[in-house]
Amino acid sequence: MPTDDQLAVIRRWVGSKVGRDGDLIDGTDLDARLARLSGPEAVALEILGQARADIVLGNPTSFSIAGDQSEDWSKNLEALDKHIATLERICGSPTVAVTRLRRSRPGR
Repeated sequence: MPTDDQLAVIRRWVGSKVGRDGDLIDGTDLDARLARLSGPEAVALEILGQARADIVLGNPTSFSIAGDQSEDWSKNLEALDKHIATLERICGSPTVAVTRLRRSRPGR
């Protein structure tokens, strides 16, 4: 089972319905992901990526039934994309620092 701190980080990004028995992503699933990935942020990023794929691949982004119902998921996808982009920056490779070096010989 993930530590309380790890679970809190994951839930902050993906919501509270992860980590318990009966949840789609339970403690065993989180343990496997934590063992494979670099930390709780990476686990959250993977879960959000799956959630986005489920929305995009499983359903149309918007639909309308004349006079009855309409749904538009585009704003939800935008918000999800912002979360994913933030996590990608957090989980990304370290920033590379560029340093300029000037060499001179003594007496010149």
